[in-house]
Amino acid sequence: MNASEASGLIEAIADSLEREPDQFYLDLRVNVIEPDARNSGFASGSDVTGIKKDHEPATVRSLATRESSDVKIARAATDMVERASVFDLADRLRQMALELRATVPDQARVDTLFQSIEQSWAPDVIISVISKLLSTVSFRQA
Repeated sequence: MNASEASGLIEAIADSLEREPDQFYLDLRVNVIEPDARNSGFASGSDVTGIKKDHEPATVRSLATRESSDVKIARAATDMVERASVFDLADRLRQMALELRATVPDQARVDTLFQSIEQSWAPDVIISVISKLLSTVSFRQA
């Protein structure tokens, strides 16, 4: 496979992520903290932890009154964190695809981008596909 073909496939993965950012599993856990009896207000807090790739939790904390929906507030905050991470991953994939389209792709730059993806929350299926694609690309020396 040449670098341009690999670039097209990587670009398709980035497009898919941007089109459907919620396609990967998010385990949402909500722990509602009841107001302390010593507290004169009616506020309660909630911790929401989104588990990404089973080892990188993203915790969002919120404080809401009893009359509001703590879960909806916390879920919206978690969604924002998750979507930002998905779009960041898509951006790194696009940078990699762009580098692979260069007349003489910089293998060190491609490797650095891949390592940053590999060390992120990125789903294993994406890491595996990109790894396989890159292993088939022949990098020429300038």
